[in-house]
Amino acid sequence: MDQHNRRNRGWRAALTLFSLVTILLIAFNGVVTPVSAAPGDPGTPGHGNGNGNGNGNGKGKGKGDHGIRPGPVDIKRTPAKSPHRPDKKITGKLVNPSVVGTHAFDPIDMKVLVIAADGNESTFPAITAFLDQIGLPYMVYQVINPTTGAKTPLTAGMLWDGALHGYYQGVILTTDSLVYYDASTGSYPSAFTDTEWNILWTYESTFKIRQVTFNATGFGPETFGLNWPAWDDTQHRLTWSQTAASPVNGTLTAAGKTQLSYLKSTVTVPIEYADTVLATHGS
Repeated sequence: MDQHNRRNRGWRAALTLFSLVTILLIAFNGVVTPVSAAPGDPGTPGHGNGNGNGNGNGKGKGKGDHGIRPGPVDIKRTPAKSPHRPDKKITGKLVNPSVVGTHAFDPIDMKVLVIAADGNESTFPAITAFLDQIGLPYMVYQVINPTTGAKTPLTAGMLWDGALHGYYQGVILTTDSLVYYDASTGSYPSAFTDTEWNILWTYESTFKIRQVTFNATGFGPETFGLNWPAWDDTQHRLTWSQTAASPVNGTLTAAGKTQLSYLKSTVTVPIEYADTVLATHGS
């Protein structure tokens, strides 16, 4: 009798657990927020349990694969689009050393500022897609309207309150020079003036904010210790080499062996399957 009761209790517990799991699956069916939703955006209705053709109420059609399809096995290699060379060297203005770190311990909002020249940079959608994917709050500041050519100048008030409150924990630039095509003049200037570069650098220095730069070519205003890279006037791009067939072997220079004495100077680092631009050390 006791054995019979224990068996019944076991079946009742199993059925209860199964019911709870079923209820939870039904309750959460269709409540999927797209990873591409912008920060602060409430998102769109979920995709149900199908292939992305659902109407948000759990009635999606399909086989549960969410629309994912395998990509081609062998993708033809083409060089990434590089930022255009600016018409003149960009310098910027140096930051006053006395302000460095003066607000390093003051409150800073937990979000990132993405700065794009006109939004046509190839890195721009990659940056925002990644930030959306990991759920990092950010704001986009597009300096130039590519349709009208109108500019939104950078001011210190866009970065902090002028007292002790910073608005951004970090800054991401689409390119190091923020160069864009000015259709009215047929030229390639920087979206920032020297004064605007100084405003950005002053904020970063004052609050000790880190800056991440995509497509850093050394065109300026920060050269990263490099000479201007070679430019292909025919293709209107940086001179590059594809390393799939001819890898580039990185080694320490004589100066590198001196400064990085703790590294093994005989080690060679091969660079393969990447578009490679070779730069030279500046003065």
